[in-house]
Amino acid sequence: MKILYSQIKQLIPSLAATPAEIGEALTMTGFMQESLEMVNYNGQPDVLLGFEIRQNRPDCLSVIGLTREIAAYFNLPFNLPPTTELRPAETEVPIRIETSAVRRLKAVKLQNISIKPSPQWLVDYLALYEINSINLPVDLSNYVMLLTGYPSHLMDYELLDGDTVWSINHQSREITTLDGTSVKLKDEELIIHDRHSIIALAGIIGTDYAPITEKTKIILAEMALYDPALIRRNVRALHVVTEASNRLSKNLSLVDLDYAFNLLINLLLDQTGGEIASQVVEDYKEKTEVKTIKFEPQLVSELGGINIELAQCRQLLSQLEFTVNDAQLPWEVTVPSYRTDIELPEDVVEEVLRLYRFDKLPSVLPALPATLDITPPLTKAKERWRDWLAFQGWDEVLSWTMVGLEDNALTNYLPWAIATVQNAINEDYPALRQTIIVSLIKQAHEYAKEQVPELKIFELGKVFGKVENSYQEAEHLGWLVGGGDRVIDDLRQTVSGFLAYSGVERVYFYPAKNIPAIANPYAAWEIIIGEEPIGFLAQLKEHYNDKIMATAEIDLEQLISYLQEHKMPAPTVEITQKLITLDANLEADDRRELGIKLQDIEDKLGRESLWSLAVIDEFSLPNGRCRYTIRAVYKELDDQSAKKLHLQVFGLS
Repeated sequence: MKILYSQIKQLIPSLAATPAEIGEALTMTGFMQESLEMVNYNGQPDVLLGFEIRQNRPDCLSVIGLTREIAAYFNLPFNLPPTTELRPAETEVPIRIETSAVRRLKAVKLQNISIKPSPQWLVDYLALYEINSINLPVDLSNYVMLLTGYPSHLMDYELLDGDTVWSINHQSREITTLDGTSVKLKDEELIIHDRHSIIALAGIIGTDYAPITEKTKIILAEMALYDPALIRRNVRALHVVTEASNRLSKNLSLVDLDYAFNLLINLLLDQTGGEIASQVVEDYKEKTEVKTIKFEPQLVSELGGINIELAQCRQLLSQLEFTVNDAQLPWEVTVPSYRTDIELPEDVVEEVLRLYRFDKLPSVLPALPATLDITPPLTKAKERWRDWLAFQGWDEVLSWTMVGLEDNALTNYLPWAIATVQNAINEDYPALRQTIIVSLIKQAHEYAKEQVPELKIFELGKVFGKVENSYQEAEHLGWLVGGGDRVIDDLRQTVSGFLAYSGVERVYFYPAKNIPAIANPYAAWEIIIGEEPIGFLAQLKEHYNDKIMATAEIDLEQLISYLQEHKMPAPTVEITQKLITLDANLEADDRRELGIKLQDIEDKLGRESLWSLAVIDEFSLPNGRCRYTIRAVYKELDDQSAKKLHLQVFGLS
């Protein structure tokens, strides 16, 4: 953006800074100086300064915007060009808005307009911005755009046919722009048109239809703001870039359009001798609320690494036209309407620091306290678990949570009723799954169709159910594997290893009481940690490629809760020798007594040698006691050492 030094002085009469000092000041407050050029303007030597404007500061793509920044830095009063209130007539203007892409529009009809060449000062001024002079009304429109940042469009009202309409184009057609360029429209372009032809690509450029010429007597003047994302898409698709599109593709203030429109109409009336001939049409659905931000002023010192007193912080914000209510902490900081980039307290901090000058900030910023980690433990753990399972050779699958009613009936082992959905997108799958197992079995069927030779899959996902009138959901982990005669033992070791990796010291497998129809009733177990069941393990009745299938599932939320309660770190498990599995029988009156005996056995064996203990069978004796078959899995021992330890501990030697 370029700006004349004489124009800056006109808007800030008390300014004493030189062009070089202005360039340095804006550079150190966030606007990099690009050029400083000596020019001759209006018969006087002058200086034209150029600055780089960032995408988030559309207000500074204007003389007024940059001058505001200069006035703020030097803490000087700033004078806006004056305007007078418009006095519209009663005649209506036939305008229709047929798209929500028009965020705000103002338009008015002017008559008795004198079309003549522009005065030399205006021709020379536009030339500084590489804009050719057309005629006085059009040149004034461009002048107001450079001054305020708001483009406008003037049309010869007598050449328009019917209503003037803003809409979205949905057909292929070709237009010729004001500069004679042919442009092919495709689809989704924002256009202005009447019932005869296209008047303009809204927000970009006008066409050669209804332009302002020496024959024009009545003008329709409009100024509008559009959806900036749509303007950017249209510019990219059509390869047409203009001064107008550069501004309207950004988030200009809806509120400040009022001043720009009034200034335009004032200048047109004053310079062309015309008069207002209609009502002022306004379409303003997207009303802008005043933004007030709760602001802790000490943030400036904390984030900037400097000590800025509260009074200085308040003063710098006031210079930037922020309104500060500092009656109590946090302050209430009201944002100027033209600052559409300010949304957060951190944005306010940046404003204070940049006006303080970036070159005064320390090169090494202070260390800030770490942000509070609010990530749920389960979310973190799932990533570790996925990595561990993948390392063990398991393949992850992701499946749909909707299943058939009969699917849940075959696989559910939980005391949950079925949860169904209303208006299911597939009437064959009206229920939410109660287990991960049902999804894994469906996946196995798909694998079998594709003749996948091996089956070793897992899934982490949600399961759902209903207890009385309360709906339940939980995160579960399920396994499904096909293998030989040892597939159950191998899966049990996988589950034990997974729980050991997670930080669980003791895992038990008791014969299951609630056995789903799909499981072998003689090979189904509850998975126990502490004294609570956490999951289910079983051999399935059906096979996979003539191989035995086994499945297991655990409640991950219950596991996390257990780990948090017992506060055990997750150990690293490294196996250097094969696992050795040996069985033994124990008698007990009930499971409580069995638990005490198993605890005693674990203490004798020690965690260095024991991988897992599992109750694989339960048999009622005539004397009322029970005989339990215990399967012990040993690690870091050879065969002879494992058998010797097993016989000693279980009292078999």
